[in-house]
Amino acid sequence: APLPPDSTVRQKLWRAFENPHTSTMALVFYYVTGFFIAVSVIANVVETVPCQSLPGRTKDIPCGVKYSRAFFCMDTACVLIFTFEYLMRLFAAPSRCKFMRSVMSIIDVVAIMPYYIGLVMPDKDDVSGAFVTLR
Repeated sequence: APLPPDSTVRQKLWRAFENPHTSTMALVFYYVTGFFIAVSVIANVVETVPCQSLPGRTKDIPCGVKYSRAFFCMDTACVLIFTFEYLMRLFAAPSRCKFMRSVMSIIDVVAIMPYYIGLVMPDKDDVSGAFVTLR
C-alpha cells in the first residue's frame, strides 16, 4: 500500500529501508550496502590468508599484516557505510527503543563496535583481536 501524501521524511525513509523496491534510490542504497557487506566479509577472510614471505623471511605472513594499511582503509570505508546505515535506520525507526532491541540491530552494533574499540585501544592486540574475531 502506498504511503499517504502527507507522510514524514522518517516514514518515507523507514519504508525505503523496509522495502527497498519502493524507489530507485532505496534500491541503489540496498545494493550498495550489500556490496560493502560482501567486501567486508571477503576482506576479513583475505586478511588471514598467508601472503608471500618477505625477503629474508622463511615464514609466510598473513596478507592482513603485509598490507595492513590497505585493509585498514577498506575496513574504515565499510564501517563508515555500516555506521551511516545504522544511524539512518535508527533515525527512521517508528519506535527507536524497539529497533535498538531487535536482533538485527544488536547484530549491526556488534559488527560495528570492534572497529571503534580498536581505534580507542590500538596497542591492546589481545583485546582488539578478540573483538575482530567476534565481528
